[in-house]
Amino acid sequence: MHDHLSQVRQICFSFPEITERTSHGSSAFFIREKKTLAMYRPDEEPPAIWCPAPEDALHYWKNVEPDMFYYPPYMGHYGWLGIRLTGSTDWDLVNLVLRDAFIKVAPRKLLKILPACVGN
Repeated sequence: MHDHLSQVRQICFSFPEITERTSHGSSAFFIREKKTLAMYRPDEEPPAIWCPAPEDALHYWKNVEPDMFYYPPYMGHYGWLGIRLTGSTDWDLVNLVLRDAFIKVAPRKLLKILPACVGN
């Protein structure tokens, strides 16, 4: 069994001013306790992450890696991307996608302190 939530936490907490709380029955990560960075979805098969995505990335990942990425129900039409988590998940790629999510929704002041090494 893979501990996906620990991996998701490690990535999310590498960004500045992230908090975690339960939202809609599962762990969710917020920027400055307001803007949603990601939602962990253990109730899906396989477990998944939902996150906002820049429009170009949204369509790119869905078309290039359709086995890993999808438009999540209820949120896909709002510009959110679903990431399926399996035993062979490419966590560097997940990190990159979550970095894009952070850049999309974070206040400009936080972008200035975003560590250069995150997502590289």
